[in-house]
Amino acid sequence: MQLAWYCRITLAKRPDSVAIRRDRTCEYLSKCGTCRGTTPHVYHPPMQRKMHPSAKASGLSFARSCKKSMIKVAQIPEIERNAIEKTINRNLAREGLLRRRVQEVVRSETMIWMPYYEINYAFTVEGRELRIDQEPTGSGKTALNAMFGPCVEEESDILSLFRPDILDVDLRDNIPRSNDVVGSIGEVNSQLLLDKLIAYRAEIGIELQEIGFELRKLHRRMQTMSLFLPTSKATRVREDELTQRLAQLSGVKFSLRMRLGLPENATITQVSDGDVFYCPQLVVSVEHQQTGMDRFLIVDFVRLGRKMKGGGLDDALSRLCSVDDACRATLEAAINK
Repeated sequence: MQLAWYCRITLAKRPDSVAIRRDRTCEYLSKCGTCRGTTPHVYHPPMQRKMHPSAKASGLSFARSCKKSMIKVAQIPEIERNAIEKTINRNLAREGLLRRRVQEVVRSETMIWMPYYEINYAFTVEGRELRIDQEPTGSGKTALNAMFGPCVEEESDILSLFRPDILDVDLRDNIPRSNDVVGSIGEVNSQLLLDKLIAYRAEIGIELQEIGFELRKLHRRMQTMSLFLPTSKATRVREDELTQRLAQLSGVKFSLRMRLGLPENATITQVSDGDVFYCPQLVVSVEHQQTGMDRFLIVDFVRLGRKMKGGGLDDALSRLCSVDDACRATLEAAINK
């Protein structure tokens, strides 16, 4: 599917209606078949782009031809196609030492409006875990992917669905066009998911303490033995295993703190679901040329519009939709209907 967001407007027989379809002949870096533009096209999200001059002259609007209900969507700046292509090419699989050849090809691209729940919560911090400069109670909010929430069960997968960084985007009411892909909303128990992640964080904290104790004990023994004998290979291997596990768990703990926004050892007392809003994302299906294995790359336009250092790819959601059968089926059903 080509991403040509300048549309060709064709008047129907009735003067008060308009038929809208994507201009399949329009390329980003070529002349538009409708407006005959010569400058490179920029990406306009379907619900934010301005009406074509021909539609303005006729006094018609996009909303008149759409039968979908009003939704809240995120406003993002205009994004050049070149930035999207750079994000995609940067994340394609490559092989080789000197000349790293691309081993994957893009099969399709689909723009989807991804739904998110706004989740508000209240928490308490009691006992020795409460710092002097910290309030015993507080509140916060986060965002949860409403499309894949019912599909995941593992704590690490649940964590990848939380996106508090998109809560500060400006929202506006819009009506999607009839050919826009709008993600489905599943029923999610927010309280259960948050309680599960808090219990997961407690388990990680206990394991981090055990690993730290074992590493200190191992290092003391290595120091003592090094006075008489060289360190054995088994000891070195065990030290590497513990160090890698420590780094992995520390990263998960940091991700929990960033995605949930909760203080250490806080207990959630109340959870309430807010509004549902939608963010534009580009689902790119790629296939390996040799093995034939396919996967998804999900480009987040909110991240891309902010020009974040890591790029616009949602790595966690891309991996989840590629390896998890339930999430893959849900995504394919949305883009193929």
